[in-house]
Amino acid sequence: MYKKYFIAGISLLLAQLPIEAQINNSTPVDRKNKDEVIQLEPFAVTTQSAVGYGVRDASSSSRLNLPYIDIPQSISVLTSELLADAQITSSRDALRWVNNVIPRTNGSAHETFEVRGLIINKSYRDGFLVSAGVPRDTALYERIEFVKGPASAAIGRGEAGGLVNYITKKPFTDNKTTSKIVLGTDKFFRYEIDANRVISKNISARVPIYLEDGDGTYGAELSHTRKYGMGPSVQWYISPKTDLLANLTLFRHEGPGQSAETDFMDENIIRLRKSVGQFVGSAWNPYDYPKVPLDSGWGYPGIGIFDNVGEASAILTHRLTDAITLRQGLYLDGYNEHRRFINKIANTVRDPSDSNNFLVPLLYTFSYAGAQQVRNQGDLLISKTLGSTMQQFVFGYDIFDLAKNQKSGTNSTGLFDQLYNPKHTPPAGFNFYTSAPITSRTSESSNGLGFYAQYLGSYWRDKVKVIAGLRRDTTETITRNLVTLKNVELGKLTTTAPRYSISYKPTTNTSIYYLRSHQQDPTVTQLRYTSFVASNGAVLPATNDSRRNEFITGQLKAELEEVGAKASFLSGQCTVAISFYNLMREGALASTPVNVPQPTPEFPQAQLVYSETYITKGEAYRGFEAEIYYQMGKKLTLMFAYASPRGVTIFSGKLSPGASLIRTARIFSKYNMFDENGKGLEFTLGLRELFGDWVIRSNSTVKFESNQYGVDAGIAYYWKRGANNIRLFATNLTNDPQMTGTNSNVELRRVYLSMGSKW
Repeated sequence: MYKKYFIAGISLLLAQLPIEAQINNSTPVDRKNKDEVIQLEPFAVTTQSAVGYGVRDASSSSRLNLPYIDIPQSISVLTSELLADAQITSSRDALRWVNNVIPRTNGSAHETFEVRGLIINKSYRDGFLVSAGVPRDTALYERIEFVKGPASAAIGRGEAGGLVNYITKKPFTDNKTTSKIVLGTDKFFRYEIDANRVISKNISARVPIYLEDGDGTYGAELSHTRKYGMGPSVQWYISPKTDLLANLTLFRHEGPGQSAETDFMDENIIRLRKSVGQFVGSAWNPYDYPKVPLDSGWGYPGIGIFDNVGEASAILTHRLTDAITLRQGLYLDGYNEHRRFINKIANTVRDPSDSNNFLVPLLYTFSYAGAQQVRNQGDLLISKTLGSTMQQFVFGYDIFDLAKNQKSGTNSTGLFDQLYNPKHTPPAGFNFYTSAPITSRTSESSNGLGFYAQYLGSYWRDKVKVIAGLRRDTTETITRNLVTLKNVELGKLTTTAPRYSISYKPTTNTSIYYLRSHQQDPTVTQLRYTSFVASNGAVLPATNDSRRNEFITGQLKAELEEVGAKASFLSGQCTVAISFYNLMREGALASTPVNVPQPTPEFPQAQLVYSETYITKGEAYRGFEAEIYYQMGKKLTLMFAYASPRGVTIFSGKLSPGASLIRTARIFSKYNMFDENGKGLEFTLGLRELFGDWVIRSNSTVKFESNQYGVDAGIAYYWKRGANNIRLFATNLTNDPQMTGTNSNVELRRVYLSMGSKW
């Protein structure tokens, strides 16, 4: 039913082109006139908006490109300069330097993060919600913006924790090429090239390309990763009033799955896993035996996760009048994903052939998934000055059509490996393509239409700013079980998300704000009990067991209140932001593992393991955050971040502390000793501390008591006015795994030698 809106949007976009092209032929645009270009950017972030590790503006919170101190919400931005200096090449690596955001797992859920203690697993690209939750390489993106808390009133149905928006690299007005080759320990190799060319007065093109290959810092070839991709884009200033930006992203990622995890190598992790019941029935004390070597892992070479992704977008920005600006965007994506990995079942048994060793039950899982999406978005911005006040109104729509398909299977029969000396060879007769029959095959089609309106008012000579927004979404979804040939139609689901804020600016460069934002998602129905695994001789439930057919329905609702202050000093070279927040959530579906012992004389340690889903109630997360970005002339660049979160939730009917709410402090800086010709040394240092005394799992009071530390450091030499450089950089010099959840460790030490140039 939304096709007519889609066609109308495309027609509107295409209709502008011939008219403006005629204008362009008669009055060419001088692209060196920066004032005209800036006027075309009420929606878009530009490369000039970054100042070292800080930014002057951001767009992910409200769809409008607002000055950073005028954004009434906590938002962390990783600039291209910080991404390069910290040797960040993946979205997961980026979390080492983001305030109050941690990785969810070590394994397959690459784009699943926890923001302020709440899980998010949706990503955005230039404001478009993408269908592929796959690892992203930073070579294709100008910056990464993390919004803390719901932004549904502007961005659409999101998640209560917040969102992550990847801003793609866009063309600029100079001919420039940069390249970099990186060699590292663990057989690491990486090459990047980023070329920008001015094709004519009105057209520029840019093409970033990357290639990376290397083993993991633990698990070696079991953690092998290979990835490559490109993101060409074209910017066409059709006329002084019209700008068209087109981008194509293509990439492939081959990486390890959960098979390469080594989570027994730290005594704290062993103790905590045992205390939360993950070794029920094993009756062993790991302190009496050697730990797993740091370079060991579980799994078999050549299996893991394989992603192929293609994304394309075209965004037309047109100034209808001095007071009215139109943006029309079209986005398409498609991906296919193949996963094959080994997951360890945390219920060890003694190895009868080695009294100092244990056997680990293994679960083999495979899945094939794919999706195709078309999304059409349009915004209309109306600005009006009345005396000393500025009134702005934004009206927009968002239409999408999405199709997904998935099939999967599992096998846990007779799969074991040694704990301390994993063999890395499959059992006799085991075939990765035929040994796990397909047990689930589904397809899903959904389409939706969203409308939103937003008001921005500036009063009393910019002293007081008011922002209010409302978004309403309607979706229809049909899920088809291709095994039982049954359809589940959810029909029309409508949700409404309001938001409002007020800011006071005592000076031009300072702002104090209050924000209230809501979120309401559609209802979700799923099986209450899933992922049944019979361990150590246990018996799986019969097909007619009531646990296999019991459903549970939840609807997530969230409400954020935030008070904060932002300030910019020294002509924008220093930016400070602090915030206090209180986030309430209820109705979300969450799962927890269940271990049911089934002892028999033959199998005394047998147990049935499965997941139980429940509805969370009364979740309350609150805390304090602070960020400082400082650029002292051309010598010192610094980023500091501190977060102190806490929270409680009703977990399976019991009040429990929130999981993985870790007090953290981070600082990343660099200092150069360049002469007047841009030649000299540059030193880079990153420090992070994860303070102890945090709960490892929501349904437990067991805490991770130890403080954890991370140190990154580098030294570089630049010459030819900074055009060439050679750099030595090391991550995680402490060489200790850093724990942020029940199943999440950062990689161990890695040393890089890079050579870069630009011309």
